[in-house]
Amino acid sequence: MEMWLVAPAAAMVAALHARAGDQVAAGALIAELEPPKEDTP
Repeated sequence: MEMWLVAPAAAMVAALHARAGDQVAAGALIAELEPPKEDTP
């Protein structure tokens, strides 16, 4: 089955916990996101 993943805001992928073709349980953590770093002067 194919599933679309959507983030509620801009983010960078920090870690992936699954590979293409893996079967994962409902509610499983498959990706960790972190907010983009802001440029500081």
